[in-house]
Amino acid sequence: MKTGLIEAVKNQTVYIQTHNFPDPDALASGFGLQKYLEYYQVPSTLCYDGKLERASAKRMLEKFGIQIKSAEDLGRLREEDCVILVDSQNLNTNVTDIGGHKVACVDHHPIFAEYHYQYSDIQRVGACASIIASYFHEDGLPIAPNLAAALALMP
Repeated sequence: MKTGLIEAVKNQTVYIQTHNFPDPDALASGFGLQKYLEYYQVPSTLCYDGKLERASAKRMLEKFGIQIKSAEDLGRLREEDCVILVDSQNLNTNVTDIGGHKVACVDHHPIFAEYHYQYSDIQRVGACASIIASYFHEDGLPIAPNLAAALALMP
């Protein structure tokens, strides 16, 4: 179990935020992290700012049953709300500050700006979805077929 991550968000209101204009990797990663947290009784809301522009991203939502809310629908998050950034990092130009407290980051991009998270997992791998898939593997957790398919779409 990613103890540091679970401890940082347990018994909190949790939002998993992708980068603006989420692509398939951001969606698969956010969806996977949401399902991972559910195994540890941590409910969360997947969210983004911007627009879902890519046809492939829109198809993923339908095909895999991914529920994601726009920042416009959510409104500004409260300071006590926990935000986990996935496939993105705080202070990067492709991530809007929608409020909340940025407690964690799971990403595969180079570090853009130093930021202190309670939990971070930033690895240089081909896709952020690979990091999320490793969480299930390391913990020996089953992966639902629709989640496995979403995560497998990434290189």
